Amino acid sequence: MGYKEMLDKVYSVLGQVAAFGLLAYALTQMLEWYAKQQSRKQLPPSAQTPPNAASMPAATATGSAQKAAQPEAQPVFDENANRAEVDALIARAQSQVQKTGDGKMTMEHVILALAENPRFGEILSCAEGLSEDDLKKAIKKSRVMYNHTDASVEITEPPPTALSRYGRDLTQLAKKGKLDPLIGRTDELRRLFNVLSRRTKNNPVVLGESGVGKTALVEGLAQRIAAGDCPPELKGAAIIALDMGMLMAGATFPGEFEQRMSAVLKELTELPRQAQQQQQPGAAAPAEPPPSSCILFIDDIHNVTGPNAQQGGGVNDASMLLKPLLARGELRCIGATTPDKYRRFIEKDPALERRFQTLPLSQPSVPEAVSILRGLRARYERHHGLRITDAALVSAVELSNRYTADRFLPDKAIDLIDEAAARVKLDLDQRPATLDRIIRRIGQLEGERKLLRRSAGVDRRDALRLTELEAELSSLKNQRDDLTARVDKQQSEARELQALTSELESLHEELEAEDSGRSEAAVAEAANRPKSDAERIKADRERVKRREQLLAKLHAAQEAARKRRAAAEATSRGGGSPVCPGGEVTEADIASVISSWTGIPLTKLVASERDSLLRLGDELHRRIIGQEEAVSAVAEAIHRSRAGLKDPNGPIASFLFLGPTGVGKTELAKALAAYLFNAGDAMVRLDMSEYMEKHAVSKLIGAPPGYVGFDEGGQLTEAVRRRPYTVVLFDEVEKAHVDVFNLLLQLLDDGRLSDSQGRTVSFKHTIIIMTSNLGSSEIYKATAGKGREAAVAVEGGVAANPQIKELVMDQVRRHFPPEFLNRVDEFIIFEPLTAPQIRDVVGLRLGGLKSRLAEKKIRLVLADSAMDYLAAKGFDPIFGARPVKRAIQRELETSLAQALLRGDFEEDDGIFVSTAPGGAHLAFLRVRPGQEMPLTTDLPARQDAIAAAATGETPAQSQQQQDGGEASSSCTTAAIGNGVVDAEGGGKGGAANGAGGGKAGSALPLLPPRKAKFDPTRALSDKHARGEDISRDGQEANRDDFSLPTSAN
Repeated sequence: MGYKEMLDKVYSVLGQVAAFGLLAYALTQMLEWYAKQQSRKQLPPSAQTPPNAASMPAATATGSAQKAAQPEAQPVFDENANRAEVDALIARAQSQVQKTGDGKMTMEHVILALAENPRFGEILSCAEGLSEDDLKKAIKKSRVMYNHTDASVEITEPPPTALSRYGRDLTQLAKKGKLDPLIGRTDELRRLFNVLSRRTKNNPVVLGESGVGKTALVEGLAQRIAAGDCPPELKGAAIIALDMGMLMAGATFPGEFEQRMSAVLKELTELPRQAQQQQQPGAAAPAEPPPSSCILFIDDIHNVTGPNAQQGGGVNDASMLLKPLLARGELRCIGATTPDKYRRFIEKDPALERRFQTLPLSQPSVPEAVSILRGLRARYERHHGLRITDAALVSAVELSNRYTADRFLPDKAIDLIDEAAARVKLDLDQRPATLDRIIRRIGQLEGERKLLRRSAGVDRRDALRLTELEAELSSLKNQRDDLTARVDKQQSEARELQALTSELESLHEELEAEDSGRSEAAVAEAANRPKSDAERIKADRERVKRREQLLAKLHAAQEAARKRRAAAEATSRGGGSPVCPGGEVTEADIASVISSWTGIPLTKLVASERDSLLRLGDELHRRIIGQEEAVSAVAEAIHRSRAGLKDPNGPIASFLFLGPTGVGKTELAKALAAYLFNAGDAMVRLDMSEYMEKHAVSKLIGAPPGYVGFDEGGQLTEAVRRRPYTVVLFDEVEKAHVDVFNLLLQLLDDGRLSDSQGRTVSFKHTIIIMTSNLGSSEIYKATAGKGREAAVAVEGGVAANPQIKELVMDQVRRHFPPEFLNRVDEFIIFEPLTAPQIRDVVGLRLGGLKSRLAEKKIRLVLADSAMDYLAAKGFDPIFGARPVKRAIQRELETSLAQALLRGDFEEDDGIFVSTAPGGAHLAFLRVRPGQEMPLTTDLPARQDAIAAAATGETPAQSQQQQDGGEASSSCTTAAIGNGVVDAEGGGKGGAANGAGGGKAGSALPLLPPRKAKFDPTRALSDKHARGEDISRDGQEANRDDFSLPTSAN
């Protein structure tokens, strides 16, 4: 008979009703049976049926009539006796509730209580032939089915206590070896023993920042107590770690949390009493004696005060329950929290604060943190199955201490080791990230190729894209095959090294066991010790021989591991960094992880990166025209940083860029950010014109407490805290309020800045660049009256002239305070741009236009004459390179936009831009697909042919018209009629490209002449060319009684 069938029969016997209905039915059956027994005892003998009534003859009619005439006897029901039976039944059911550890009484407990009554057992046996054991098995099976408990657990097992639900016994975990060892902290442990041994106020609270080892210190205390290495007062004590999260979980109703906490505290105070009772003579010894005393450990003890504790108690406030026990000395408690949380929550309740004795715990030093990691290395090696080198441990502590200032040792170093080991293990078990990216990219391109093949024969654009895609796929597949071969080889070598490392560890352990006499052979020899001297000598010789064999194996394994590591290092030096890491965690793995955390490049420089750093000046000059001194200074600062020679107590470098507007000060900062982070806007840029008021300083570090935006942090501190390796640009710093300079003092000197919330933000890996236009007036005076083509007044440039440089620095010293200037590394004066440099700027500006046209499948080529034309239109020594942008927009982009809107150019066309004869305006030549683009060094005759084709005239007519109408255009702006020529017809490259042969193409419609636009900057430039002083122009508008004094007022 199965358990389910047996359970169904039990339920059918009991009426097959739910909960209390079944209970009522069972009680009724029991009471009726009891009443019948009592009524039988009270009937007269004549009314009772004899035992042998079945064998007697039938009764006479008279006797039957007399028996029928007698009234039926009613059962006697004793109310008091039945009430006692019910009370006893409920008491037995309650006892079953306690045995099973359930929270409330159910039908199962009542059935088990009824089963204890022998009369109920008779009912079961008479009804279905069930015994009490069968009933218990059926109920036990039902508990497994519906409560998901273990079938092997007996119903009579001790119930789970509040301590087992909401706490952990750290001493028991220490005895089982499940706690990490505590390395160091000897003085702190001794201080903890002192406080716990006091008569009063024996409740220490460990104060330390997150990650310094507060919980590890208490776990070390539990290990000392478990080992018996503690004062006599603490021997046999149990440290119970209270889980506040479990204690609060589900406590939704008022008072439920306090009820749980009260149960925990009650059990903690009762355990020592039980231990004292069991020590009395005659007491039965339990299987596991209770601890002599209990010490409660509450991590994050500030949580016990509740959210409204400072107002006298609030929701989930357990401090009211702790105070009486701590005051009477019935409970010892160890707390752990941060100094900030202790000040905010504990100290605001003086009655609670005076019960505790604070124990400060500082961050361990670098040598102490290295010792801690060495003690934990075996556990992490066993978990990851890798060898962690000692150099990796030292590197983890040093790099984490240097580059993650917002966290604390040893926690951040342990996390660094753990993540590096996990990364190495992942690369060994799976394909590396480089190979994985290539394979996934191949899959993506193959899916795109399937779609393109369907429309390649219809759409020419899809056909071109398919050709490019096939070339990219071929290149990626070659890379995949090469990397796969290298990865397989390196993974095989790494697994061999890992096996050798494991063999080394096992040999070391076996050799240590041999030396200490703990090996199996030594134990066997100790059990069967030889009696004769000859046997003893023979055993000693065998032991020496076994030791020599172990040493030989150890040396061979060490030599093999050394050769394998040397081969891996040679591969790394010869062909760059390996694709797959070796079978151990090295310094390079630690540096890679810390670089991914912070964005700071810490990996070792390979040959290609060294060459790139040495060519940093050339890379910056691709975007910066001229300014040799500024580019060299920035490149040298990066060289010092990457070589590891920079001052560790300050930023990488701090510069103050001085000079006129439009010479590349801000552009140099953008170029540096683009080189470091592959994005020109990947820097922290602050326009200091937004910080001209005193109260605006709070935007840098955050609003003070009590003001709106206090929790948001500052614009400067938050940006650098998220990206510690970055370029910080203070644009036009002279416009900021003087309090901003006071704020920057500690930033420039110590490389640190504290925000409004008290957090210290490190600027030690930032490049500080400040730009200013101070001293521009002196440069304008030096170049005044030299004509618009002169950029400098003396040979060698403005910055090379000590007199002009001293005048510029004199204005800087008058504006900035001395303590601010004394903290800036270098002051760099930018040169005004010359005419040849403006032409190079035109080429840089046209790069963006060519890229935008390339997206439309249109090529743009400018002749040298067109470049000179745009450079002449955009050259202005006063305003630098910014007029170039306006000239390109006005002279080139507008004409191209109108031509594209008219449909003069199509996809795959080329546009050749030249100038008309005399350089009066630009002319455009359309080059169809398949035709050659004209040379950029076009001859004047070829220019005349292009311009004549654009106007429909001969070159001679065009020249006559130019000579006659030359006076109609001004020297700065002209009425330009730009023509577009369609270069088709006979000859190679059409009329414009042939050497006098072929037919000139017909001209497309001309653009209407445009009126000259008013340029206000030209008036200032003309005044400067005439020798007038413009140093004060534009300064009157900035005069304000509330503004800071500048160099002009």
